[in-house]
Amino acid sequence: MQPAQKLLLLLLPLFAPALAVAQTNEGTEFWFGFMQHRDVGQNQMVAMITSKYATSGQIRIPAYNWQQGFSVGANAVTIVNLPAYAENTASEIAEGRGIQVVTQLPASVYIHQYNSMRSEASVVLPVASLGTDYYVMTYNGYSEGGEVYPSEFLLVGVEDGTEIDVTVSDPTRGGKPAGSTFHVSLDAGETFQVQSQQGSTGDLTGSYAAGNKKFSVFAGCRWTQVPVGCNFRDNLLEQMYPVSTWGRQFVTAPFAHMPFDHFRILAAQDGTAVTVEGPAGNLQYSLDAGQFVEYKRSDATFISATRPVAVAQYLIGSECTGYPVGDPSMVFLNSVEQIRDTVTLYNSPFEAITENYIVVITKTADLPLTTFDGQPLAGANATIESAGPNGDFSYALLRVNTGAHTIISQGCGVIAMAYGYGNVESYAYSGGASFKPIDAESLIPEGGCLNDTLGFDTRLPVPRYSFLWDLGDGTTATEAAFSHVYQQLGTFTVTLYLTDNCLNLHDTL
Repeated sequence: MQPAQKLLLLLLPLFAPALAVAQTNEGTEFWFGFMQHRDVGQNQMVAMITSKYATSGQIRIPAYNWQQGFSVGANAVTIVNLPAYAENTASEIAEGRGIQVVTQLPASVYIHQYNSMRSEASVVLPVASLGTDYYVMTYNGYSEGGEVYPSEFLLVGVEDGTEIDVTVSDPTRGGKPAGSTFHVSLDAGETFQVQSQQGSTGDLTGSYAAGNKKFSVFAGCRWTQVPVGCNFRDNLLEQMYPVSTWGRQFVTAPFAHMPFDHFRILAAQDGTAVTVEGPAGNLQYSLDAGQFVEYKRSDATFISATRPVAVAQYLIGSECTGYPVGDPSMVFLNSVEQIRDTVTLYNSPFEAITENYIVVITKTADLPLTTFDGQPLAGANATIESAGPNGDFSYALLRVNTGAHTIISQGCGVIAMAYGYGNVESYAYSGGASFKPIDAESLIPEGGCLNDTLGFDTRLPVPRYSFLWDLGDGTTATEAAFSHVYQQLGTFTVTLYLTDNCLNLHDTL
């Protein structure tokens, strides 16, 4: 009689840059919320739901007993209008304005908030890809006519009994001083918005939130100018990524027709060294936890950091562009470590968007292996430029129609961004912006006995990764997943030598 096989999942820790897992913005459960817009009670809020499959689902606001069923065709988009009470308007008060989407089969969700030449969009992370600690990236607020349009962020509970400690980087509308920490308790569907006290000098970037359970964070501004001093303003809205999914390498591509773009880089750990490389020259920065640097560039760049960072790219106000359409927008960039083989994005027509674009970033060698909506990327009417050290990466800029678009790579993978311009109007968001972190987990299962068959599984894809295991008993293995029987009782140290063949990164665990 064969002994029962026991499964040992060696789930690898996230501190190693080689270990980021392929991202996907697909899921079957999502929680999100809308922050306060400039035009309170007048702005439109929509959820845009797309899927590779024909599926159905429910969208609801539990606290208001509002719900609506929907269906979506394969590779199609369903747009659901949200009621006015979905907008959060208070600061530092728990409200029940969280919105849940549940689907039968995996789907992607995007949100758009807009009114009268003021709009912004964001991808929504599925619950499976959320985390428990976040740093906030936003921008300076704005004041006009005695009204403050603040920097802001929003916490959304996805589980009952979520306890969150929040440390703010700037004075808040509710009277919390800069650097203070306060506690927030949320159940599923509850929201908690935090707004800065000042206008143009108020900026909550670098604020930190950590909880005992997963939750969502959105950040931006009610209405502001980018950069400060550049006229024509817009609201900003972007979902924050959990710190566990941040990366160390980024490729940036300039927005179409813009004289320059604005950037912010935010650190999560002390002693983070950052280098920005590009044709216009190199920049170097040293950042501690919660610190950020802001700069502008007009060229494609390669960003590298010694520790994980978050990078945001901003469209600037149309007064400073010399181009007839466009306005401020904010987008979180996906790192090179988060490159994936398939990305589906949705280009929105709201509000009065007249030009839509997609940027695709890939390894230069993979350009012939990449398709856009089923056509070779090189033949999809794309403008292609090299980027990064030695031209290792390239970006393709495509002007596209509204609707869903799919990019597929048969090589190492792609990173993609969707954005659009209208009359003093814009939106932007990254595609595939949800990640499935690998947690440091397990040891030998309890009750493991001599001659039990143990299963080792990295859950990392081949051929991107290659493996050399030292099992601590004089034997080795080179598979991603395999079984092993220990012939003697004892304690064995297992070592994994891991190589990311796409990025030429190595790590030892």
